[in-house]
Amino acid sequence: MHASHSSAAAEETAAQAIEERRYDEAFPQYVSLAESGSTTAQLRLAWMYLLGHGTARNLAEAERWYLKAAASGFPYAEYLLGDFYRRTERYDAAATWLGTSASTGYLPAMYALGVLYRAGAGVPRDLQRAQSYFEQAASRGHVFAMKEVASELFRSGGLRSKAAGARLAIRATVRLIRIARKNPQSDLILH
Repeated sequence: MHASHSSAAAEETAAQAIEERRYDEAFPQYVSLAESGSTTAQLRLAWMYLLGHGTARNLAEAERWYLKAAASGFPYAEYLLGDFYRRTERYDAAATWLGTSASTGYLPAMYALGVLYRAGAGVPRDLQRAQSYFEQAASRGHVFAMKEVASELFRSGGLRSKAAGARLAIRATVRLIRIARKNPQSDLILH
């Protein structure tokens, strides 16, 4: 119990250092916590290597820590690994990890996978499948998926379809503002 308490306290101290942009102080704390198996610390350490905060930018180390975190089976970690691969243009790996995360119903992964299917990046181009991912995520409140569905409604048909698309786009924009004010880290606006 004591080790768990000290680990939680160490994570809180490291998080505070990040919040205050004291990256050089946070980095060794996150290394220790990540090596001890903390998924949260592994993700934070990957982010630090990715951006070069508190250490030299190192994509190989970022990937290593994202992989360790994703191995935990945590959908958010799987999504972040998929997003890392998407940003580094390794689309096959991105599709694999985003698909793993999306299969759990994780909304940002569903949206991101829809984007890959629309572009044909790492997966065969499939506009129907892309739209299906967007619709699933939108139906559960993901704002950027709602905007994709709204755009499709606006593009796809007659006056009623365009009006429905416009209403959905307005609703998504209002929702985005409300969510961003309350919780800018919300999964509903992660994309």
